[in-house]
Amino acid sequence: MADPITYPLLKKFAEANRANSTPAEDVLWNLVKTKQLAGHKFRRQHIMGNYIADLVCLKKRLVVEIDGLIHQLPENKESDEIRTKWLNEQGFKVLRVTNEQVINETEKTLELISSTLKNQPDLKENFDLSSPNGGQGADYMGSFAVTIHGARKHIDQYAADNDEYNKILVQILADRFVEAFAECLHEKVRKEYWGYEKDETLSNEELIREEYKGIRPAPGYPACPDHTEKIKLFELLNVTENIGIELTESLAMNPPASVCGWYIAHPQSHYFGLGKIDRDQLEDYAKRKEMSLDEMERWLRPVLE
Repeated sequence: MADPITYPLLKKFAEANRANSTPAEDVLWNLVKTKQLAGHKFRRQHIMGNYIADLVCLKKRLVVEIDGLIHQLPENKESDEIRTKWLNEQGFKVLRVTNEQVINETEKTLELISSTLKNQPDLKENFDLSSPNGGQGADYMGSFAVTIHGARKHIDQYAADNDEYNKILVQILADRFVEAFAECLHEKVRKEYWGYEKDETLSNEELIREEYKGIRPAPGYPACPDHTEKIKLFELLNVTENIGIELTESLAMNPPASVCGWYIAHPQSHYFGLGKIDRDQLEDYAKRKEMSLDEMERWLRPVLE
């Protein structure tokens, strides 16, 4: 999953890594970015959970790590094993090559990556989160919106009194309350309303680690940076009329202490950061959304290559 708290920091690290890449990373990236490996698309310095992968082909669920000598240190070997284990649990195969292999045995390295790609199933063949039954019969996903009213008058009063401390404190409390509300509602969906996890007994620590089945991605977060999806969700649930949340021109929610999103119950579903997208992906997405390219580019500018 991509933690909204750590994602901005990881994004800065990823950008710094791209700007200060090693010679081996440059060599391999220049070869794979032109889709020389049977047309497969790779991403560089891609955020995955709390890690940054050197190279990843999402369609084939293959991560390629380019290791320098520092990875031979015992403490780094241990952290690499933990990282690999986590990526494996998310369904990704991890292929490690050394700087020396890339520089001195470039063709062999490409052949190794190519043969590994051939043995990896396509993402769409084994990871359809929407249709675990192969697309047969009815299929469902949920939507939700929650909010906290009443904080604004206190925030405005503290602002008028130049009491910045209590103003921020109320904002933080309102944000924590609405996140707790979203967590509570999701638990009721799992255990009562949909009832696919009626016997769930998770501790607070396990809930914080999100060890339950299913996810609740939200528009505007790393897994779904497109804020325009809020419009459809608000229309579907009649949000403004039912609970009083309004969308601003920039599609921020008012009251600010509000959360909306979707429920996906598939047991293999997990959070991830979208990362950067190419121009062809933007054009395809705009076409499917029936929006102009300029408008779609405005909303997705933060994730464009």
